[in-house]
Amino acid sequence: MQEMETAEEQERKGELETDFFSVLPFEKNIYQESPEISHLSRQDVSLNRLKWAMEVKGKDPPKPILEWIHSGFPDSLSEILKNKDYLHPTPIQSQTVPAILSGRDVICSSPTGSGEALSFLLPVLAFILKSPQLKTNEGPICLILEPTRETAFRTHQQIVELSSKLGIRASGIIGGMQVRNQIEQLRNGAEIIVSTPGRFLDLLTETNLCLKRLSHVVLDEADRMIDMGFKEQLQTILKMVRLDRQTMIFSSQQGRELEIFAAKFLTKPVEITIKQRFVSNFEQHVEVLEAHRKKDRLLQIIAEWNQEGRIMIVVNRRQICAELANVIVVSGFQAVAVHGGRSLEERDEAVNQYKNKQGIMVATSVGSRGIDSHLSRLIINFDVPGTMEAYIKQLGRSEMIPTTKTAITFVTLEETHAASYLITLLASSGQTISPN
Repeated sequence: MQEMETAEEQERKGELETDFFSVLPFEKNIYQESPEISHLSRQDVSLNRLKWAMEVKGKDPPKPILEWIHSGFPDSLSEILKNKDYLHPTPIQSQTVPAILSGRDVICSSPTGSGEALSFLLPVLAFILKSPQLKTNEGPICLILEPTRETAFRTHQQIVELSSKLGIRASGIIGGMQVRNQIEQLRNGAEIIVSTPGRFLDLLTETNLCLKRLSHVVLDEADRMIDMGFKEQLQTILKMVRLDRQTMIFSSQQGRELEIFAAKFLTKPVEITIKQRFVSNFEQHVEVLEAHRKKDRLLQIIAEWNQEGRIMIVVNRRQICAELANVIVVSGFQAVAVHGGRSLEERDEAVNQYKNKQGIMVATSVGSRGIDSHLSRLIINFDVPGTMEAYIKQLGRSEMIPTTKTAITFVTLEETHAASYLITLLASSGQTISPN
């Protein structure tokens, strides 16, 4: 017996059906549970979730997978994971991937750096690979919305790295880049669009972008988008997309406003929460020193580590970023600077130089958000992050990479406010705490 529609569902249909477009049917559920996962008992599943500090709510959520082979990904996608050394799914990926492949709406809350980006990118790519090819003026299939141009740039870069050998095209509709080039990308066809809410709405007014194939919508860092005042823009966009879409919300924390938002736009979602907050695969060091000694100590560390791999140096201010990069270059090392004062094209060029050479990057905390820190063998926090969350954001994106890395944080005598959270993180990660 078909369930009765809720008042909210009727309201949504009323808003949409006044002026809607024909849509093409699609198969949401492309997941086939592997025998190894089917044989897991309810107790086995509960123990795994307990081990991962995971809480799962919702009606009949799928069992989490344990290895990538359990996902049923196409061979081409599995080969890319292998080549990029993504050897095993992280906890959040273990649960989120089968939920999305099953066609379920998802609301996921996890610490930054737990691998949440791959949690939605991989099943979306798998879905596109199994879908009919786009015809002229039919795209996109997936829309990913991000809070800032930096996070949109980061996600777009990650998609391109994964999809370039799959024949899947991704377009970054991001402020600061030439509009003409972005529109040209869409005319050529793009299965995935990555954008910020405001920029995407601007695009819709500037073009005749067709949304009839748009079946998957991801709101990444949704809590942050709502905090930044984008709720009305998100609502406008979602009301323009087909009702049978699959909607995925990712956030670092859940608040009441986000819960209300999700209740209106998601249908019987699987709710997944990861409670762990510490960064586990970094060997973390804290050095207490006087402010005037920081540059000399930095150059000493660079000399010791320069042959070990790439080095990322994170600072708080744009001016310090440019000054430090110049000091490093004058000292005989290769270095690039990335900060909010540079255009996206300049940032892109700097990041590519960093990727292609064993060099050094100096970035502001804002600028570094667009860069996957797994590229770096060593991360130096030249300026101590102001909060625990900021510290985790700067290191966390490497947690999904199996290799151990090193982080060094400078703390001056005037920055003792950071001592409390640093001690907490070091202790929770099993790190040695210096008497200093």
